[in-house]
Amino acid sequence: MIGFENKKGSILIVNAKKEPDLALGRFLREEGYLVGSVYNFTDAMDMLPHKVIDIILIETGIPNKSCMALLKEVKQIKPKVQVIMMTNRGNVDSYLEAMILGAYEYFNKSTKDKNLCRVIEKALVFSH
Repeated sequence: MIGFENKKGSILIVNAKKEPDLALGRFLREEGYLVGSVYNFTDAMDMLPHKVIDIILIETGIPNKSCMALLKEVKQIKPKVQVIMMTNRGNVDSYLEAMILGAYEYFNKSTKDKNLCRVIEKALVFSH
């Protein structure tokens, strides 16, 4: 886990695999964001009350519980934290469920990183 401090904004990436997405983390750091990474629902929930987090990127398929369960918990505990769901295999039903539960965006992981930055910049407006 990488620590947070206040820069452009703080982002927590919740990965579906134990190996963090190093390219995504590096890209977001280069864009000026503080980036932390955890592997599962439990680690994300342990961190949430203790860290200043503006944006959470949740990759679908996380271990322990569903990504939708994590989204729901985040929005109950810290409603101003904006959640962006990331997927490689999304469908309309999961998109609709995520939006109903309060996701800011449901993002295809294969989309270019600059598009993700635009989404993050817009979401930051609502996280304060």
